Amino acid sequence: MNENELNPAQEGNPVEPEAAKPAAKSRTPGEIAFAVVAVVLIVAIMVALVAIGLDGSAASGETQPSGEDTVQGTVPADGNHDDVTCKGTYTVSDEQAAEEAAKVVATMGDRELTNAELQIYYWMQVVSFLNEYGAYASMLGLDYTQPLDTQVSMAEEGWTWQQYFLDCALDAWYAYESLAEEAIAAGFDQQSEDYKTYAASVREEVQASAKSYGFASIDEMLQSMVGAGSTEDAYIEYMQTYYLGYLYFNALYEQMTPTAEEIEAYFDANADAYAENDILKDDSVYVDVRHILIMPEGGTTDDSGNTTYSDEEWEAARVEAQGLLDQWIQGDSTEAAFGELANSYSDDSDGTDGGLYTYVAQGDMVTEFNDWCFDPARQVGDFGLVKTVYGYHVMYFSGSHPVWYANAESDLLNEISGSIVPDAMAKYETTFDYTSMVLGYVDLAG
Repeated sequence: MNENELNPAQEGNPVEPEAAKPAAKSRTPGEIAFAVVAVVLIVAIMVALVAIGLDGSAASGETQPSGEDTVQGTVPADGNHDDVTCKGTYTVSDEQAAEEAAKVVATMGDRELTNAELQIYYWMQVVSFLNEYGAYASMLGLDYTQPLDTQVSMAEEGWTWQQYFLDCALDAWYAYESLAEEAIAAGFDQQSEDYKTYAASVREEVQASAKSYGFASIDEMLQSMVGAGSTEDAYIEYMQTYYLGYLYFNALYEQMTPTAEEIEAYFDANADAYAENDILKDDSVYVDVRHILIMPEGGTTDDSGNTTYSDEEWEAARVEAQGLLDQWIQGDSTEAAFGELANSYSDDSDGTDGGLYTYVAQGDMVTEFNDWCFDPARQVGDFGLVKTVYGYHVMYFSGSHPVWYANAESDLLNEISGSIVPDAMAKYETTFDYTSMVLGYVDLAG
């Protein structure tokens, strides 16, 4: 491809399609899981179910009971009454699910889990799995065309997929309740303005969401999306418990600020493992850079799908890019101002956050973009104009991070934060009554 050709399939993204990504990047607290994945908004269930229905890849997620108190046979048969294999199937009729909704099936101190709440935790885990794996779920042995309670799970030997998701749901409840209990013990629920605002508004927001999707009430929405037995109060309790624990987790994470000496010591202690991934204590850096992409307009596309632009079209793009750079220089020439221009004018399909790319590794970007970023003389605040096959890029250099340090810092923080949930859970004892657990039916095919 010559400099006047642009492949439409590239869609304005300067990332090299075959480049390896950095081994690790610093993560925000919101990207760190509680040890189990959570889908916290009912809208997520709707989106997942709509997607499944559109591609036609899924059918019923559970065995539909044939009568009020009858369930179909399952594989494997009932097992240990002290774990999720207690029942071959937990699916019951809508009538039975509603009748047993208030039954307590687990306790953690004074906290109780009812079947109504279990129904929500369970289906959140199912939808979380669908969102994360989608079409790849079949590679993990999950067949969407068959009931979950009749398929042996590859995730846990000898369990059905229903039993596996039930176990995940109980773990999630235990984790969320433990964090919430720790937050209350620390007075966090009274101190956090974010939590108080959320707790006061969540019911109203969920009601508005239900109506926007054509449901008369939260209960009606839950009956459709989470099954019989789930209730409005149970869902609001779920949301508040999750969010309190989530905010408290983030607050604890923010307090984790290992020193530079601790980070270097962590790297040195794991130097051999890092070396196996070609991460050495050298001058290699990740860079943070902002850009505004101006793509040429017009062009001629041949039968192979390649688009070429005339010299005049390329020059028009350069003039527009130079004009934006001049506007920035003559105005409030700060990084924030550059980001605002990027949000308003950039043609980059991925550059919506002020045109910012963070933790860019050598070789991630197309050649001209890469060479500008990794010029040894590059300094914070540098700016310029770069031409690539995508167009003209107005550039702003935000900073750099030693590769070895960035990876060690991220890994150390993850290791420290990974103990938050287990430490909280270890303080509380739980009891589970598997014989009393029931799950209402949900048709994933809609």
